[in-house]
Amino acid sequence: MKKFRVGAATYYLMGLHENATRLWQTVSTNGLAFPAARPLLTNLTAADSFIVALGWVTRVPRNRQPQAARGSLRCRPVSALNQNSLYARWLQKRVVFAANDGTRFVGTKAIGPERQLLAFPTSGPVTGRFEVYAEDGLTPLGASTLQTVSGGQTFRLQ
Repeated sequence: MKKFRVGAATYYLMGLHENATRLWQTVSTNGLAFPAARPLLTNLTAADSFIVALGWVTRVPRNRQPQAARGSLRCRPVSALNQNSLYARWLQKRVVFAANDGTRFVGTKAIGPERQLLAFPTSGPVTGRFEVYAEDGLTPLGASTLQTVSGGQTFRLQ
């Protein structure tokens, strides 16, 4: 659990794991009662299929490049404790570009907590909409107006 202050309000962020492939999160304003937990993330590959710990990295020292800010830390157990691995993931919205022809271009790489790369074809422009999903990757938050995009372009969604 992590306690945060935002202005005059206090929030408690709790992460939950099942010693398997999923993590959940829930937020409370009093720290004693929490609403039902929501899925936060699942493992990415077989290498991180046993999530046995969860931690929140919330601050990065000045003049340092963040490695897992606002991320979750995950460990995979093995028979010898000196072989455990640490995994980190940025917690960020999921962005998908839904082309008019039905093709869906999904983010291929995160570059920090609020930047993603999407791989568009080099053959020419594609028309469609950017769709934004919550950190769980499933809950839709909104979509952009119709856009025409090409590989190599930069977009900022607000």
